[in-house]
Amino acid sequence: HKFLIMAHSQKHLRILGALVAGGGGRAVREEYFRTLMEALALEATVRKNVKVLHHISGYFMKQLAAGEKKELREVIGQYNRGLVPLIVPLVLMGHYAKKYDDPYLRTQVYLAPHPAELMLRNHV
Repeated sequence: HKFLIMAHSQKHLRILGALVAGGGGRAVREEYFRTLMEALALEATVRKNVKVLHHISGYFMKQLAAGEKKELREVIGQYNRGLVPLIVPLVLMGHYAKKYDDPYLRTQVYLAPHPAELMLRNHV
């Protein structure tokens, strides 16, 4: 859920990372859950999503062909300018995660947080 949390709050992501690194018991789990809910209550703005998209693109940028890099940059730019919804760069990144077989990215909830049939990110 790293990128999903990052889209809402990098500050909370750092706090959650520290909680996980410290290990813990019930108190840590409760603090983690409280902090996670705090983070998710914050708006995932276009600006924050663009930062996450750039971060994710770093995972496979070296593998992309020149045309793929150009297309990805264009799509992220179009999303940033409000010309396409968030789902457009997400689908493209999901495609690259599969194409270049990145197991870490394929498991990230940010790229597909809910069933596609709900179309929840088609207007974001």
